Amino acid sequence: ALSRLATTNYSVVLLDVMMPGVSGIEVIRHLASTGRHHKCVVLMSAGRESLLGDAPPALVHTKLRKPFNIKDVVEAVRGCVESLVNGEPPFDNYPGKGRRE
Repeated sequence: ALSRLATTNYSVVLLDVMMPGVSGIEVIRHLASTGRHHKCVVLMSAGRESLLGDAPPALVHTKLRKPFNIKDVVEAVRGCVESLVNGEPPFDNYPGKGRRE
């Protein structure tokens, strides 16, 4: 997945905080360090919100707590896509890229 994220632009990246091998937080940090600024929907268990503490906020579009309804995931992904369609690219408010007011 990391190699695809390094070479392909995606409108939305759906991540779980607790994934085998590489955590969702590590993926977000990797995206930030490589200049790939995708919008992320992050899935997490209750009580795991603190893990997102140092994740770049511009990359985390939506946080969903488990258990979640699949309709909530669809709405979160739709919200990411709509923000892009409305001219809000993920990098517009990324630290170091010129913060939008």
